[in-house]
Amino acid sequence: MIETKKRTEKAVLVGILYSGQADREVDDYLDELAFLTETAGAEPLKRFIQRLDTPNPKLL
Repeated sequence: MIETKKRTEKAVLVGILYSGQADREVDDYLDELAFLTETAGAEPLKRFIQRLDTPNPKLL
């Protein structure tokens, strides 16, 4: 039997929290990113937040 069910893509969401930025602000950004992910047809599985003192272009 041939399976015709389309697989759902899965996504891991990552937010960066800089000094002087509120935790709630990063949560809001990740909420919006999750909505965009679902709109694109993927399923957000996990969220991670990394705290950084200053942005580093090598990491972004």
